[in-house]
Amino acid sequence: CQETFGEQKIPEDLSEKCLGTFSKTETMKSSLQDNIAKILDEIGVPYESEATMETGYSIDFLVTTKNGTNVALEADGPRHFLGETKISNGSTRMKHRQVRKLDGIKVVSVPYWEWNSIRIDNNNTMFQRAYLEELLELPLK
Repeated sequence: CQETFGEQKIPEDLSEKCLGTFSKTETMKSSLQDNIAKILDEIGVPYESEATMETGYSIDFLVTTKNGTNVALEADGPRHFLGETKISNGSTRMKHRQVRKLDGIKVVSVPYWEWNSIRIDNNNTMFQRAYLEELLELPLK
């Protein structure tokens, strides 16, 4: 897609260079992501971890449903929220919106406080499994 700045088109080589730089941004894997990956593995959900989208965004998990639809599953830890609130910060909202609109895929979020509440209440993974199955609208392939 050709990017524009107002009425002017950004030269394609500059646009590609910007995308390349944006895409090289290092990502840090969190314990929340590790826990979610363990449960996705347990229930046999096919996914790609740290998938890079066409927009250059890195998605925590790119999950493929049974009908072949991709879903972006984001493990949203405390840095994705405003202070100690449950309100997503601007960069998280922008990322989710752009992936949804520009990459054309559904984005679902696992907020850390929800995940922690089902981990604290039960050592059994049954509740984490049920949580992800409902969130992702399983069955998957």
